[in-house]
Formats: sequence, C-alpha cells, structure tokens
Amino acid sequence: MTFNVLLKRVPLIGIISSMVVLLLSFIAQFTGTYELVAYTDPFLFRDDKVSMYEDRFADLKPWLDGHDQVGYISDSDELEERLLLQYVVAPVIVLRSSDCCDLIIGNFLDPDYEGYTRFDNLRPIQRFPGNVILFEYLGD
Repeated sequence: MTFNVLLKRVPLIGIISSMVVLLLSFIAQFTGTYELVAYTDPFLFRDDKVSMYEDRFADLKPWLDGHDQVGYISDSDELEERLLLQYVVAPVIVLRSSDCCDLIIGNFLDPDYEGYTRFDNLRPIQRFPGNVILFEYLGD
C-alpha cells in the first residue's frame, strides 16, 4: 500500500469514527446513560464497615448536638462495634456505661433483643433504623 492510498483512506476513517462517536454520545445521552456515567457519586457503592456505620447512625448524629459524651449499651461485646460508633459520632465521646450521661446509645445487633428493659433508669426517646435506640438516663 502506497502512501497516497493511505492518505486517501485516513480522512474517510476519521469521518466514520467521528460519526460513530457522535452517534454513541447521542444514544447515551438519550437513554440517560450519560448522566449515570458523568454524575455518579464515587461513594455510591461504599460497602466498607465505616461507611455502613456512617449510614446506620446518620439519623442519630443530630440528636447528639450539644453533648460532650454519651453512654453506650449493646447486646454485643465486640470492641469493633463501639470503636466504629466512636468514629462515626466523633467528637462526642462514647463511654460503655448505662448511667454516665444524659443520653445513652443502644446498639442492638439482634432485632428481637429486649435486654435493655432490665435498666429501669433508661427511657427510650427515639428509635432509629438498624436496631439503634437513643435512651434518656433518668438517674438513680
């Protein structure tokens, strides 16, 4: 193939490829695919534990405004659970206690857990999705 023949074909290939790109762009924009690709939130597909805890306790955080520390009770003794909660609600300090503060966070992994009813001095003030309950400490 000579150089002259190649020069004659290049513009045709360039025009065809440009038309294909334009057509695909039109189809993507018409079907909404363009917006999905262009505006996808990079955190949309977060499935790590910290992100899951941030989502789980997002509704609780405004209730903690004005409090330096809160108590914490759970049906699990996992340190990881408490540390994740501590990270999510920072700068509020989370203490593993049912009688240390005005507010107590109940983090229950078992949806049927009712063990918190043994605390006579706690009154549930708000329930959140994911078996999270905010209690008010009533005193001794």
